[in-house]
Amino acid sequence: QGAPSVLDYDALNDTVHAVANTMFTGYDPNADDAADVTLSMSGLGKTLAIMGARQTVKMACFLMLKATKQIVLTCYTFDLPQIVAGLLGAAARGIQVCVIADMGHTLSGATGQMATRLGELKQKGVEVLLVRGTTEKTGIQHSKTLLVDSLLIVGSTNWTESSMKNNEVSVLLSLHDEGVRSIAYRHGLMI
Repeated sequence: QGAPSVLDYDALNDTVHAVANTMFTGYDPNADDAADVTLSMSGLGKTLAIMGARQTVKMACFLMLKATKQIVLTCYTFDLPQIVAGLLGAAARGIQVCVIADMGHTLSGATGQMATRLGELKQKGVEVLLVRGTTEKTGIQHSKTLLVDSLLIVGSTNWTESSMKNNEVSVLLSLHDEGVRSIAYRHGLMI
């Protein structure tokens, strides 16, 4: 027997909503370190793609060409010239571009070209913020994300040449307004 030709999306939505409500019964969103959980059927957005490292970089470059408002890149490590070119191209078109990078890793020189690439971005008008994580004296900024307008790439892919040789995975999400506000809030916590 094959799949039905017409899905009953209302029934499917009701089932998913019931499962989500059951699973999160008793969850305290106000507790220390609680995740922001959205139980609306639309959630914070929609998954559009699951990608390996090379696909992630190719998608990132494509999205930066299409940006109309803003780009925010977060990185632990960073040295890809094609990402630098995409960020600079967007900035030259008047797009608001910000890079949030790990301070310790940048200043240590562990990723050979990281400080040079970030310096080039800063010199050409891109906002570059070096941060230490969630505490003033310790911690790292370890996220690897790219927000382009309302599209978000998030995952394990570092923005480096060496990452292209690893088994990295990222997802592309299309965020609703609430999702964009949520990621902007998370970015605000970093700086």
